[in-house]
Amino acid sequence: MKLHIGGHQKHPDWAIFDIAPSELTDFVGTCTDMSQFQAGSVEEIYASHVLEHLSHNQELEQALREFLRILKPGGRIRISVPDFQEIARAFCAEDLTTGDRYKLSRLAFGGQRNEYDLHKIGFSYDILRLFLEQVGFRNVSRVDQFNLFTDASMGKVDPRRQDGSICQTIDNMRFSINAIAHKPAA
Repeated sequence: MKLHIGGHQKHPDWAIFDIAPSELTDFVGTCTDMSQFQAGSVEEIYASHVLEHLSHNQELEQALREFLRILKPGGRIRISVPDFQEIARAFCAEDLTTGDRYKLSRLAFGGQRNEYDLHKIGFSYDILRLFLEQVGFRNVSRVDQFNLFTDASMGKVDPRRQDGSICQTIDNMRFSINAIAHKPAA
C-alpha cells in the first residue's frame, strides 16, 4: 500500500489518510496515532504540507516515528513542507506590498481556515533532515519536485497572484522543501 497523508486528490495507486473525513478519504485519523496500520505494512508515504501543522514539542517526533513504524523495511517517505527560510527572506523584500506580505504570512503560519490549518513549526532543509534522522530515517535527500500530485510541492507559490496558485518562478525563491528519506532495510 502507498499512503498519501492529508491528500486531496485521488490516485489509483495511493490511499488517502486524513484527519477530516471526506468522500476522498480512505482512512481517517491523526498522523500522531496510526495504530490502524500494522508495522511494516506501507510501501511508501507521501506527505505534502502536513508536518508544519504539528508542534515540535512531541507531535512532530511522534508522527515521524509512526511513519517509520508503518513503513516496510527499505520503504521511503516523500515529504514537502513550507520553506520558512525562503518565506522569511521574501517577506523582508522592500518592494512587496502589504498584501504580498499578508499572503506570505499565511504561507508561514497557515491559512487558518479551520482548526487544523495552523502552522506550528517553521522548517528549513537542515531542520527537517535533523528530525528525520533523529527518529531513524536514513539517506535523506532534497529533490526539486515529486510530480505525483498537483499540490504545493510542485513549484513556488506566487504571493502576487490573487488565487495563491502555484507558479514556477518568483525571484528564484522556492517556498517548498521537498525531501525523500528511507527506512533502513534491516
